[in-house]
Amino acid sequence: MPYPIAKLAYGLRCRLHELATPVERYKVQIAAGNPAIGSPIQALKKPVGSFVSIKYADNAVSIFRQEEFDFGNDCPVYRAQELKIKGASLQNLDCALLGHFIYENSLDMRYCHLSKSFFKKISSQADVASNINLIYLRGNTNDEYALKFSDLLTVFPNLDDIAANVPIADTWITEILQFPEHNITKLRFVLTMEQFTGLSTDGLVAFLKAQKKGFHLTFMIKQVGETVPTLPGLNKFVNYALKTNSYTAGSVFNKKLRPYGQDTMLQIEPYGVDKSHVWFF
Repeated sequence: MPYPIAKLAYGLRCRLHELATPVERYKVQIAAGNPAIGSPIQALKKPVGSFVSIKYADNAVSIFRQEEFDFGNDCPVYRAQELKIKGASLQNLDCALLGHFIYENSLDMRYCHLSKSFFKKISSQADVASNINLIYLRGNTNDEYALKFSDLLTVFPNLDDIAANVPIADTWITEILQFPEHNITKLRFVLTMEQFTGLSTDGLVAFLKAQKKGFHLTFMIKQVGETVPTLPGLNKFVNYALKTNSYTAGSVFNKKLRPYGQDTMLQIEPYGVDKSHVWFF
């Protein structure tokens, strides 16, 4: 609902414009329902590519194709489909730089120092919390933190696709069940063989059946060899062995899989091996 910012004194509106980041200025225009609320009008621009890639290294920050962007006075807000961040931490996360971008879809974090506080900071400094529906995590430089899905879902409530190649907390089932109204349709992450064999088949099946129809869960199991591991009792459900680790690719060419496209699915694949097994519930 528009906020009556236009009723503020002109001098206060100008001061607000000076103190705000480009993204904040743009939000004020939207909240006021009038782009002319501040001077000059905050412009919105799309970068040449569909993503913004920011790298933190050696106490410096750089942005891919930096020559395309204007970060001077009265610069535009840049709207991109995806934000890619590499090497960031609570200490080096450049909030001023993030305040120039609005992200429409996905967040890709590689080799960052992950923690609950880190997720909160990036969501508060970048305009991502409500927009982001896909998160990809690869590498975690924080050895003391195993990913908790509750940390992600608290900060990014509209996620529907999560892919994580980082250590996962053993409590992942109970964490997700704390958010019965979540929007996740695709969940893909790495488990150690010890974590996988420690799962209860009944508990896993109950978790899958508690999800909305069409939920797809993929385990990438770190192990030696190419055998696709399984759990006792799973084979009583409809299942197929695939010669690829891509269910989507397999379903296109395998007529047997097509009828189950809208069903809840569990996929298990050996990490780094191009084969998998799928079960439907």
